[in-house]
Amino acid sequence: MTTWADVVVLGLGPAGRATTASCVRAGLDVLALDPAPHRRWTATYGAWSDELAPGLPAAVRLERPVAWTTRRHELGRAYTVLDTAALQDGLDLAGARVRAGRAVRVQRTDGARRVECADGEVLRARLVLDARGAPVAGRAQQTAHGVVVDAGRAERLLDGAEALFMDWRPADDPRAAPSFLYALPLGGDRVLLEETCLAGRPALGTGELRRRLEVRLARHDVELRGDEPVERVRFALDTPLPRAEWLGGAPTAPRLGAAAPLVHPATGYSVAASLRLAPEIAAAAREDDPARAVQDVLWPAGARVVHGLRRRGLEVLLGLAPEQVPQFFAAFLDLPAHHQRSYLSDRAHPGRTAAAMTALLPHLSGPLRTALLTRAVGVGTRATPRAPGGS
Repeated sequence: MTTWADVVVLGLGPAGRATTASCVRAGLDVLALDPAPHRRWTATYGAWSDELAPGLPAAVRLERPVAWTTRRHELGRAYTVLDTAALQDGLDLAGARVRAGRAVRVQRTDGARRVECADGEVLRARLVLDARGAPVAGRAQQTAHGVVVDAGRAERLLDGAEALFMDWRPADDPRAAPSFLYALPLGGDRVLLEETCLAGRPALGTGELRRRLEVRLARHDVELRGDEPVERVRFALDTPLPRAEWLGGAPTAPRLGAAAPLVHPATGYSVAASLRLAPEIAAAAREDDPARAVQDVLWPAGARVVHGLRRRGLEVLLGLAPEQVPQFFAAFLDLPAHHQRSYLSDRAHPGRTAAAMTALLPHLSGPLRTALLTRAVGVGTRATPRAPGGS
């Protein structure tokens, strides 16, 4: 059996669901395919408040979160923890045809796209969007293990701060691969305490992160009862953009979200970018060549160059010694706010990203500056293919 639609969306995580909802609002006939389309999301999603569109459901808005590197920093940028359940419900799928299933092949055929499903059904559409996530095997990864406790038990860890965006003080051995504590109010008297490996190849396992978290909590007399909700995180940071797409080509099925890859290689953030791009993708899906138009939205030349610079930043971070990581972030958090925003949030202007990276150098100690430049030059000799243009 063959089923037709204007747009087929594969995967209904945040990127796929947001794009499906936007395409329906744009008047398109959308079919969404996911192995478990109604599964509830359980992850914690947060973003800088100025990255989010108005009206998204917030569980908590944090005006001045704190970070610990080699010293305490009060961050002058508001941070929002999204209400995950309300976000999922608000990205309304009414009007879309939602199927439980799995795609096994996507092909171009006769000016359209053909999707073969595991159950034998064939879907045909003008546009197929792939939001099925990215494999982690062999990739640099971010990992985390967290527990949710009541606010009273988290007070000693927070020590007067409304949130700990990252606390790089070591849980035990300072010579070990570094991890940090992420202590985040979730609303309703709940606080997420999460030990996080920002980036590793290989990354720290969740078992080791759980051990470090327990050591850290015990040091602050935070008792665990064993019935706390648990959050585990593992995703790829360096999913590649294929060479043809680096050079401006349009794929058979443009990828969304983590698959795109819209994950910031040096921080792991992607949800805000996916939500922000969804209406633009829906508008592009109405064009005569929708795959080309969508790819131009996702990866204009400037964004490709920025992504290459961020990938280089990830490799530099992976090459630092354990004791250099908190020193690096201390220097980064000493940068003027506009440089921090450029590196963390601006994916359109390579010049701003490069200026932020350059501005970091005077804030580094001599040995750390040497280590960073040596690593950057080494990475540069095997850099990802450069995209044309961009400024």
